[in-house]
Amino acid sequence: MHCGEKKSIHALFENKRYMEIYKTYPQVVNEMLMIENLADFEDFMEAEGDLDESIFGLYFSAGKGESLLIGGYEKDVTESVSLFLKEKLPETAFDCIRGHLSGWYVDLGTKDTMEEKTADCNRALKGTGYSVKAEFEETYCAGAYFLSVMHP
Repeated sequence: MHCGEKKSIHALFENKRYMEIYKTYPQVVNEMLMIENLADFEDFMEAEGDLDESIFGLYFSAGKGESLLIGGYEKDVTESVSLFLKEKLPETAFDCIRGHLSGWYVDLGTKDTMEEKTADCNRALKGTGYSVKAEFEETYCAGAYFLSVMHP
């Protein structure tokens, strides 16, 4: 997030101005809560009364292309992960992990290689100044990963 936008969003959360958050970022909130419209949001707020700012930040970052949102039951995500990492890493760092870009699989019910593959990439990236981070979130959904590239 850009610093100014991040501060603005934080102020909305701090002041519990959730309706304004929804009206400003409806796509983010809809995806985060798996809802479709304002009426669904109003129902959610009546039942729950609160939104989690850190989770909003994950979905916001994915919406901006800063991270890759991977649903918990997408199965083979090798292609989308490879494309994302190729876009976010400089060529020399990407070359370090090229051999680790197969077998990325996410199915929380049966098989999940996200943490193993992320660790493999980070070992290969050691000394480059880059790393790959996978954050798992299951507050508002059955589970999703947010994959991002960390750098200096």
